[in-house]
Amino acid sequence: MPPADNSHHLAAAAAARSQQARRRAEDTLLVLRVSGGRVTVARLARDAKVSRSWLYTQPDLIAAVQQLAERGSTPRSAPASEKSLQVRLAAALARNERLQKRVDALTEQNKRQRQQLERAYAELRRLQIVRPTAPTPRSGGHGPSDSAG
Repeated sequence: MPPADNSHHLAAAAAARSQQARRRAEDTLLVLRVSGGRVTVARLARDAKVSRSWLYTQPDLIAAVQQLAERGSTPRSAPASEKSLQVRLAAALARNERLQKRVDALTEQNKRQRQQLERAYAELRRLQIVRPTAPTPRSGGHGPSDSAG
């Protein structure tokens, strides 16, 4: 009798370990982001209790580490001036207005396409009613050649 194939149990356990490692790494990355300290791959690996080699198989986590490392290496600038904030607010409002117009246009387009689709379905139903499927010939049935007389 051949041995039982339990490989699916091993695969499930490996997937669970990978998900747990991923969760620990993401949680640790959030803590490092909030703490504002120096972020490196080695620190993330150590704090999350994962291997650096495993981290390098997760490109999004590596990108996040690099982004945080770049952020940390830039010197803090002075707070934005009121004028600068007003300019940024005006730009954001203008962008918001453009996006709202785009949403409105897409909503109207969607409405027109729905109406067009409804008309097409109605026409299909009308055609199916006007031209029903042809009856299938039956032997000994009631066709025109079977007239009683």
